[in-house]
Amino acid sequence: WTWAFTHVSYGRFEEGVALLSKQPLIAEDHSVAPVAASDPVKDNVRRILWGLTEADGQLVKLVSAHYNWWDRGFIDEWQKTEALLQASNQGHTKAPLILCGDFNQPAETAGYQLIADSALNLVDAYQIAKTHRGGTATVPGAINGWNDSDTPKRIDYIWLAPTFKVSEYAVTFDGKNGPVVSDHFGITVLAELAESK
Repeated sequence: WTWAFTHVSYGRFEEGVALLSKQPLIAEDHSVAPVAASDPVKDNVRRILWGLTEADGQLVKLVSAHYNWWDRGFIDEWQKTEALLQASNQGHTKAPLILCGDFNQPAETAGYQLIADSALNLVDAYQIAKTHRGGTATVPGAINGWNDSDTPKRIDYIWLAPTFKVSEYAVTFDGKNGPVVSDHFGITVLAELAESK
């Protein structure tokens, strides 16, 4: 496993991004925040953490991310993410990508569409799953950053290379499928590479 610190929230919680793997993991983290945003106590410093590991005998690239809201820098953060991930495929072993985390972009908005239309060629696990368990929303109502919106939202995602097949998508830690442990619910997917046996 590995973890990268991003920022302090509510004046006391250290937030970050993490990866856990059953197989050995080679990982590195990168800032995707604007250069001026460098104080993790005052700024929402955003980082992505990526790792290369093995699943079913094949290399897989995993990325854990936490992005800002649309009007607080998401476009720049996303463009930096695309550039970093595209550069990581140049001259290195190319591996199918799994990109997951809190994107702070509600489904079917401009931010969501920016990811869907990306040159990274990713698909939303929710959209391609054969079965779904639990609800749709990963945020049940008003939370920090969405204080004026009581509407449930899907802002947390698992984006996959199209070589993955998703048999199940589930919303977890929502009080029904596990206890509520955060202001966001969790997501789990059962996925396998098309080439796997």
